[in-house]
Amino acid sequence: MSGARARVETELTVDNARLRADYLRETPLLTAAGIRAASGLGPRNRSEPASRWKREGRLFAVRRSGIDLYPAFQFADGSPLPPVKAILAALPAGMTGWQTALWFASSNGWLGGAAPQERLSDPEAVVAAAGRLADPAIG
Repeated sequence: MSGARARVETELTVDNARLRADYLRETPLLTAAGIRAASGLGPRNRSEPASRWKREGRLFAVRRSGIDLYPAFQFADGSPLPPVKAILAALPAGMTGWQTALWFASSNGWLGGAAPQERLSDPEAVVAAAGRLADPAIG
């Protein structure tokens, strides 16, 4: 690997770590236990219902120190917001939880500069913006 390429990769790694740290500091996050308590459900497995909802594609999580943390904007009244599932399904396959989280939190030109998580009241627009993510970049 060339020295220039190694420097670029190091810069990307540092930028990514900084973005993740900012996200963890600025975004309300829930643990599986917190979701379980808010849901009013009482499964024996303390990671439920969060892990089941994640498997079903109804929400996503970011991992920190081996623990799933669920951005709180995905929930209302202890359950996942229905539009989140359609939005997640429209995103390109294979996105990591961190890529998904940063997409939801970032300004989006298809949404007039709003972050997707700020526009969940207009799910059709956010689904369309998610679908555009797979479009090739021009410019």
